Amino acid sequence: MPDFMAPVIAVETFESNVVANKKFGKGSSVITLVFTAIDLQVMPNGAPTEVTIGGTTAGLTLKSNVVISGTTNKARRYTYDYLLGATPVDGLTIGYAIKVVDIAGNQASANSATSDLITIGTLNAGHFSCRLITTSWTKRLVCCCIRCRCTSG
Repeated sequence: MPDFMAPVIAVETFESNVVANKKFGKGSSVITLVFTAIDLQVMPNGAPTEVTIGGTTAGLTLKSNVVISGTTNKARRYTYDYLLGATPVDGLTIGYAIKVVDIAGNQASANSATSDLITIGTLNAGHFSCRLITTSWTKRLVCCCIRCRCTSG
C-alpha cells in the first residue's frame, strides 16, 4: 500500500543550559533541541534532512538518534546541541527549523513559534525587574529577566 502521509514532528525541548532561565542564552551557552519524528511506515535510520538553530548548522551537533522502544522503527527521537559563540549578538532571538523525510519521500517540517524563541544576550542589572512581595508571614524579593519574557508571581 502506498504511503502518502507525511511524518509528524513533535518538539519536546528547545532550551539553553542557563539555569536561571532556559529561554535565555549567553556567550558559550549550549542550546538543546529534542524532537521526535513519527511515521505510519518506517522512519529512516539517518539524520533528518535538515536541522538548523539560529538559521545555521555551524556549531550544531547531532548527539543522539534513537528508535523509540515499541514503535517498530516508526518513531525516532533526535537530540541536537548548539554551541553559541563566545560573544553572541546581544538581544538576538533564535529558533529552530526541522525537516524530515520518510522512506516514501513524504516531507514534514517544523519551525519554532514565537514562544519557543531563545533570547541571546548578557545578564546585567538593566535586564531585570524586581519587586518585594510581602505577606503576613514573609517577605521575598522576586526578580525577572525582562529580555527573556519570563513571568513571576
